[in-house]
Amino acid sequence: VTPSPLERAPLVTYDAYRVHLGGFKLARKDGPLSKSDPYFRLIAKPPGSKKRILLHRSEVIKQSLDCVWQPFILRTADVRGVHTKFRVEVWDWDEDGDMDLIGVAKIPLFQWMFGSYRVPLFKTAKGGGPSQGALSLEFMEPVEPNMLPVIAPAYSIKCSAVKVAKPGLVDKPDPFFEIRTAAGQTLYRSEWIAKNSSPNWSEFTVQLNDLCKFDLDAEFEILCFDYSRSGEHTLLGSTRTNFRELMFGPWRFALTHPQRSGSQGGFSIDGLVPVPPQVGDIVTPMAFALQINGAKIRERGVPARCNSYFRILNSRVQTVYRPEVVPNSPYQEWKPLHRVVWAMTASGSCNPCDTV
Repeated sequence: VTPSPLERAPLVTYDAYRVHLGGFKLARKDGPLSKSDPYFRLIAKPPGSKKRILLHRSEVIKQSLDCVWQPFILRTADVRGVHTKFRVEVWDWDEDGDMDLIGVAKIPLFQWMFGSYRVPLFKTAKGGGPSQGALSLEFMEPVEPNMLPVIAPAYSIKCSAVKVAKPGLVDKPDPFFEIRTAAGQTLYRSEWIAKNSSPNWSEFTVQLNDLCKFDLDAEFEILCFDYSRSGEHTLLGSTRTNFRELMFGPWRFALTHPQRSGSQGGFSIDGLVPVPPQVGDIVTPMAFALQINGAKIRERGVPARCNSYFRILNSRVQTVYRPEVVPNSPYQEWKPLHRVVWAMTASGSCNPCDTV
């Protein structure tokens, strides 16, 4: 006898689940004789969020059309309960960071609460057209929500790039990169590496408060340049991302250029390691020792051999330093400057100086 709706036991839900997802008969994106390199992105709009955000990105499984990804933790509240649909995108990974969409599925958590289940992947979220394979729930189990990762105040980051496009007719670029906040402030600049289209830069530490004010979904920009001794550095490409994206493991982003089509190379976040507060804190020194050089100095717009010097002015437009004159040369290397050029005040604030 089938019980009436009032007699059925209510569906038990939990605050968080460990989810195991897989792909089944995925479409080939690397040609008819090759398989895809699939990964997935789970996107939803949590309560209080103004836009959809990335809740999880899986690892990449190379050369596979039938795969099972590593399990991940999903909070019920982040997908607005068990009845609201969220989006799962399956992508094909490419070395240059220019990824290809395999297919999309929209599904509520409710559908995963009855055991293993498959839904078709389509080229758009609206569905329709031929199936691009299936998204498969392999297994799901309740867990404690406190198993989610803890956000550290600072992180050590390791970056590299692959197949960076050549600027013009040169053989290889001299690449370096900058990280700029949403407000356009340069937060970090790497060293430049000579004649290398696949550079590996040194690790650096970034404070999360400086980068995004602890807003994991606030975008920042990464710009890759070709170094020039004259200071006229050429943009090779850029990408935008947020810190939430970085927390799901190493990743590669496509560098794009406003005047060129396609990927201009891949920029990689190879490592992200939490840093203890006492190590991650940036200490402002009382003074700097500077070595200042000049290159391709022009006199009234015409390259010439100049008798040049520079001045350092404080905020009151007072000259605090002037070096010796380097005569008759478009390339200058003045003696090292060993004096206070960034003075700490009694209140702890800094009075920067401008070079002219």
